[in-house]
Amino acid sequence: MQVLGEPIHGLYKQLIDALPDGMLLHRHGRILYINEKGCELLRAKYKTDIIGRPVSDFFPDEALINGTKTAFHEQTLITADGTPIAVEAASMKVTSQETTVIHILFRPHQDIYHKLVNHSPDAIIVHCDEKIVLINDAAQQLYGITNKQEVIGKSIYSFLHPDDHDVVKGCLEQMSLNKQPLLAVKQRHIVNGKTVEVELSCAPFTLYGKTAFQLIVRDITERQQLEQTLQLYAKVIEHTSQGVMITDRYHRILFVNGAFTTITGYEAHEAIGQTPKILRSHKHDEHFYANMHLLLEQTGEWQGEIWNRRKDGSIYPQLLHINAVKNEAGDVTSYVAIFSGIIEQKMVESALRESEHRYRKLVDLSPDAVIVTRHGAILFANPAAAKMFRMLHRKQLIGKKLSEFVHPDDRKAFQKHLDPLAYHPLHSFMEARIVYPAGTTTIVEAIAVPIMYQGVPSTLAILRDVTERKQMEQTLRQNSEQYRFITENSTDMIINVSLAGKILYVSPACYYMLGYTQEELLERSIFDFVHPEDRHSIATMSLKTSDPVDVLTLCFRVRKKDGSFVWLEMTARNLRNKKSVLAVARDITKRKEAEEQLKKANDLLQRISSLDGLTGIYNRRTFDDYLAREWRLAARNKTPISLIMLDIDFFKSFNDTYGHQRGDECLQQVAKTLEQTLKRPTDLVARYGGEEFAVILPNTDLNGAYTVAEQLRKNVEELHIPHAGSLISRYVTISLGVATMKPAHASDEVKQLIALADEALYKAKQNGRNRVGTSFR
Repeated sequence: MQVLGEPIHGLYKQLIDALPDGMLLHRHGRILYINEKGCELLRAKYKTDIIGRPVSDFFPDEALINGTKTAFHEQTLITADGTPIAVEAASMKVTSQETTVIHILFRPHQDIYHKLVNHSPDAIIVHCDEKIVLINDAAQQLYGITNKQEVIGKSIYSFLHPDDHDVVKGCLEQMSLNKQPLLAVKQRHIVNGKTVEVELSCAPFTLYGKTAFQLIVRDITERQQLEQTLQLYAKVIEHTSQGVMITDRYHRILFVNGAFTTITGYEAHEAIGQTPKILRSHKHDEHFYANMHLLLEQTGEWQGEIWNRRKDGSIYPQLLHINAVKNEAGDVTSYVAIFSGIIEQKMVESALRESEHRYRKLVDLSPDAVIVTRHGAILFANPAAAKMFRMLHRKQLIGKKLSEFVHPDDRKAFQKHLDPLAYHPLHSFMEARIVYPAGTTTIVEAIAVPIMYQGVPSTLAILRDVTERKQMEQTLRQNSEQYRFITENSTDMIINVSLAGKILYVSPACYYMLGYTQEELLERSIFDFVHPEDRHSIATMSLKTSDPVDVLTLCFRVRKKDGSFVWLEMTARNLRNKKSVLAVARDITKRKEAEEQLKKANDLLQRISSLDGLTGIYNRRTFDDYLAREWRLAARNKTPISLIMLDIDFFKSFNDTYGHQRGDECLQQVAKTLEQTLKRPTDLVARYGGEEFAVILPNTDLNGAYTVAEQLRKNVEELHIPHAGSLISRYVTISLGVATMKPAHASDEVKQLIALADEALYKAKQNGRNRVGTSFR
């Protein structure tokens, strides 16, 4: 073989092929020779698949191709099947007979990323320029791809539902700009020709100097089916005729259904957060409840009859069944109580003794299986019992042993439960499995009570199919992990703070809410971020939440990483260990801004409602309120209060002469002058009615009030408002009445002061107008 006219000697060729590193020779960009290791790294089956091809097909770096990178550098190698891998490569020029040959020596670089991707249980797809460059094994399995090379280079949109193309394109453009990931978004993908809903997270990164995207895809079909099943169970609970109440392990009520409200009278929002003590009738002593809690602790359940009190105060009996729900570790996480009023049942028992006919009517219509046994043999069964045991007619049950239908493992306990001598109201409920001929089973809840049937002691057994309820309870337990996942991924920020203010835990939402990562906040003091004006309310948070049951809601400002402040609403509760406070915070900045705008609007409305529409000074209503308030203050402080009543002289003549529009202008000028004359902030002038005005002068004696009145008179007269209809002056003038009182008690009539001021005003008019009259008491 010759290279550039010179033969590659067999020994030299063997040495190149024996190298542990790949070696490639090219001239003018065309590959002339490649060794065995190089062929392996390029993922080519034969050397002839590589020789003759452009080097740029495999290496995008021109400096490497030109032989100017003589030291090893990390490079990107595009394999023959189109897969990019990371390598270390170097090049050099070899000149022979004025001809240059480039030797490229490359070593594979450890690619931890590719190993992690291929071992990920989630489907991962990497695409650049909307073309797929990498998929892992999980993605290959999810999309039913036979060979990964089939999709390398294909458009990423080939996996997407056509209706989602524009939305996805917009999201990719947005992420290219802001470099922020997109988390837990639901999309529709095409899997094996079918549309499947998936949950997708997408993160941008740089590949070959371009923006690429890593997609993590999860098929959520099974999860959605489970959620639909849970919704169905929730509807069953909500619409069942039995009351259902769920509490946490501290006995705080978490959930009640509609039947609970019907039975107790308490709406859901009134009961949630309370404890079952709100239902206590006080017909049972503390020993009764202590035994109940002891039995719950020992066996995980309690059932029996109890007297409770409704919201309206009435007392009623009910059958109560409580189950403790435990986690995998055996710790109690919550309690489920199922109950129903038994007043009707008591009436049925009375009716049974009085009339067999009425008894059968009620029992025949019961949806539960009702059976009467004696020594274990069935004497009576209602239609629901025949349906439960899959008999064509209830008569087929007569004479059979009820225990024959019970699972062998439950039979002994069931027979004991039916024994009238073993009856106890606290142990009246039990669960057992019913076995059908086909081998299938169902779970029933049985209650057995001793009765007189046909004059002979017998046992009344009522069986209710609780299979669905049991499945639902198991599903709820199994999904506790999902609820934890939801909590950890909540958009609200969850934070645990020590009593000293140190941040012990903060959820990932802190980044989107405040701009800080979790690591930047942990072990820091919460006071470092709270607005100085709001720190006091945070400092007292642990004191106000001393009881784990107490919940405290605070609103305060927090500094974001960019220096701006946001308003947070935090709901906090002291943890049971009383060493830290757990809180949930949400951004209420927009709500606070809206509240501030509303406050300004209300202040403006309040201001407008207190002013006279024509003159712009205070109106009669404001005058009355202010005078009453200052009157009480004067009585308490034993200080005088003065009132000036005034009106414009011959104002009717003014209106008749100049018209009402000029009359309004005159009122406005006089009101403005009166307001400007008063100097103290506690003095108030108001339009009393028509052309009449009133001035309140707190803590002012008669002499001081007279001086103010005289100044008001002079300033109005000096306005020189022409008044051709006046009998005393060419200009508008006013007459004033001044009254002063020192109230002995707040209960004294303020009307006395108004009457004195009116009397003084009358004197001023009688004495020729344009003057001040006085009165004092």
